[in-house]
Amino acid sequence: MAGESEVYYDYVCHSIGFGVPHPSEIAEPRGLSAVGLPEPTYPLRESLDRCKIIDTGKLSCLQLEGVQYACQRHQLILPDGFRAGFFLGDGAGVGKGRQIAGAACGARTERASARARAPGCLWR
Repeated sequence: MAGESEVYYDYVCHSIGFGVPHPSEIAEPRGLSAVGLPEPTYPLRESLDRCKIIDTGKLSCLQLEGVQYACQRHQLILPDGFRAGFFLGDGAGVGKGRQIAGAACGARTERASARARAPGCLWR
């Protein structure tokens, strides 16, 4: 998709400033492109650097953005004690499985960091 059409825009990752470009062209509905994403607060680079995911280009910046918001949302503990969920609604070929693996790696390294700060803590 070179440029814009009446209905879709080429997707550009604005929320994170690192990662390799996505290998294929991705479009988003025009209405969604007008809505900004929340400010990223999850320490994605610190979490995934231990897994060598970012610098080796295993995930594109678009996929890293999905990991960013999944991990950020998963940090929220709901009133019933469960963690908040995240719906990954990307289309075919975007790499949803890779994003899930990235989120799992981020959560794993986050828990390892928590155990290092609080010995004996198995789950946070």
